[in-house]
Amino acid sequence: MAGFSGGPVVAAAAPPSAAAGQPQAVVALPPVPELMQALAHGRSARARWSAAESLRQHGTAAACAAPALIACLSDEDVDVRVSVVRALGYIGEAALPAIPALQGLLSDSDGGVRWAAADALGNFGHPAAPAVPKLVQALDDEEEDVRGSAASALGKFGQLGLDVAAAIPRMSLLVGVREEKEWHVRRAAAEALGRCGVAAAGAVPQLQGALLDEHPRVRAAVQAALEKISGSAEPACQ
Repeated sequence: MAGFSGGPVVAAAAPPSAAAGQPQAVVALPPVPELMQALAHGRSARARWSAAESLRQHGTAAACAAPALIACLSDEDVDVRVSVVRALGYIGEAALPAIPALQGLLSDSDGGVRWAAADALGNFGHPAAPAVPKLVQALDDEEEDVRGSAASALGKFGQLGLDVAAAIPRMSLLVGVREEKEWHVRRAAAEALGRCGVAAAGAVPQLQGALLDEHPRVRAAVQAALEKISGSAEPACQ
């Protein structure tokens, strides 16, 4: 796209041949109207994918693009759909009408789409509360990234005080290496339980057992979760 003007400034990806430590070039994102046109009318999947990704980087400044993004949830290219779903999770309240569709995408045949849907729903907070049951189901997804993304979303909900009680037993199991072989999923589950605070008190035995996890980042997340749960259970000072 030529004629870039306005928009946030981001670092462009360095070419593979770039020397390590060299400063990256800085370019401005294309303006939102231009990106909306590329998203709706781009002839190549790459053009549409790139437009959706740039809209995500614009964040809430791209709120006016919500209808265009929602219209592209059925794009024929899976990479475009993933980028569109992710963008919807970053542009704020204007994307709230997409919540039912995103909830449905938790059952999409493509793991990348399911991952992106869980990630996006976690950013919506209270309006996405109806998605909790499907996010709980996603904790058993065959794709590790989907399991981790679902746990993270449920943790965000729990931190906001939403009822995620149905997720606590399953996330408690996910912190154990016997149940979950992928360390980053165990870490995500531990972090999510910590965000839930005292509501996750029932997970304390499993978390204590996970203090011996083989991975240091899991152990750190488990320790932090235990501290948050015990801290939130303490009575306030009189």
